[in-house]
Amino acid sequence: QNPENDHRPVELAYALKGINEKKVIALKRAMRLITEDDDEIMKAYENKLKKTEAAIKFINNGENMLAVKKSLQASVSSLNDLLSKSSGPWICGDHFSLADIMWGVSLFRMRWLGVGDLFSKESSCWKVSEYADRIFARRNFREAVMFWFRAHAPSPYIEEMNTF
Repeated sequence: QNPENDHRPVELAYALKGINEKKVIALKRAMRLITEDDDEIMKAYENKLKKTEAAIKFINNGENMLAVKKSLQASVSSLNDLLSKSSGPWICGDHFSLADIMWGVSLFRMRWLGVGDLFSKESSCWKVSEYADRIFARRNFREAVMFWFRAHAPSPYIEEMNTF
């Protein structure tokens, strides 16, 4: 768990509580049903089980979660520097590119999860905040990411999501 408090929307935190432990149980149950001639499938399940068990150990370590947040802050800071050097509103100047879409999705998820403080208008990465607002204002981005078949529950961190 995040030792600096869990900022995820309540519904998400509740839905994901113990999710990896439930995956382990489901994987072990499924593995009992695999026949001996399905060796490749068994290997895939064994690898998925190892990955899930490693995730449990990782996320339950507060130091790991703090390191992830520091790494995330470094990435946002690098984006802020890149935007400072850009000749236009986007990473590639006046051209909206795949890089902007990738960053837009990531920034949306960060804000939705409650870690948008890493690039708030009051932070040292305020250029990222303005950049995110420009991306979020794009109609196609809103339709494809923010409101696509209600893929995201409302979040207290993104006001416009709470109106649909």
